[in-house]
Amino acid sequence: IEESVKLSYYGKESAYNVLIWTYINKSDYKKAVKYCNEILEIYPENRIFLNGLAKAYSLFDKRKAVETYQRVIDSYASNNQLNIYSETEYKMKIANLYREMDENLLAINMYNNVIDRCNDIDNIDEKINDKKLEAEKFVSQINEQIVRE
Repeated sequence: IEESVKLSYYGKESAYNVLIWTYINKSDYKKAVKYCNEILEIYPENRIFLNGLAKAYSLFDKRKAVETYQRVIDSYASNNQLNIYSETEYKMKIANLYREMDENLLAINMYNNVIDRCNDIDNIDEKINDKKLEAEKFVSQINEQIVRE
């Protein structure tokens, strides 16, 4: 597969994607990042490769993962394609990373952002409501943890 990405033929993007996720699954996150960055030089706003980059970073450099997930959100917004599903999904990923880094105030702010966004919707569907409930649960857990400390 590594040879396939070096060749310039149809399907190069697919080869990169397979290679990236192969390295992620093999826990070779730095190689996954290397190949993500290579293909992102050609397709800088490609959300498939940004997702791979964010996932790889989330396993060894959570701060860079947060930045990369924010790039994904920004790429949706810049193309007027941001929808409630994508927005809540990526914001929850960012909030969860903040929580894993013990950045509780940032996590609470992002969870509250999700909750507020969900509250703005008149007819919220089950999938989005589940995200809202999850965010509320995490905010409650973090607040309980802060009180105990």
